[in-house]
Formats: sequence, C-alpha cells, structure tokens
Amino acid sequence: MAQFDVYENLDALSADEYPYWLDIQHAFHDTLQTRLVVPLSIPCATAMQGLEPLVSVDGVQLRAVIPEMVALPITILGKRVDNLSSKSSEIIDAVDFLITGF
Repeated sequence: MAQFDVYENLDALSADEYPYWLDIQHAFHDTLQTRLVVPLSIPCATAMQGLEPLVSVDGVQLRAVIPEMVALPITILGKRVDNLSSKSSEIIDAVDFLITGF
C-alpha cells in the first residue's frame, strides 16, 4: 500500500456517493491494520473551498472530501485503481487547512 493510492469503495451503502477511497497514510505506518483514507465524491456546488481539492480518477473529476477522512480496516479496501501522488501538495495542504485553519 502506498500513500495517495486510490481504492474502490466496496460498501454498497456508500459507494454511489463515494466511489473511491484515497489513502493518505504514510507508508511508514504500514504495519497498522487501518489506513487513513479520504472519500472521493462527485464535485458539487457546495464544495468547501480549500478543503475539497479536485482530483481525477480514470478520467472522472472528483473531489477529495478532506473533512470526512476516516480510518478504515485495510481488509475493506477494494482494488487499487490509481495513485494521486501528483496531487499530494494540494491534498496535504487541505488536511493542514482543516487542522490549523490556515
């Protein structure tokens, strides 16, 4: 598992709204049985400026919903479909903005 890998959301109840999970946990912590993930969702007009950076997975534009990040067991992550390392600065900036407020 690598930081900024994108995984399919296999949960039937949430996959329509959040089709993918973005793993933001550093590989240093790979021994943990959980991963800190950010849900990826379809962009909307009410997206929070600075907290929901836009990303693209398989040519589909999505928003990384930073305020809804959560730790999930690695056993429920689906297939790895992409890596968003190219967006790492924007993603980390949004996490930092959530935590520090600026």
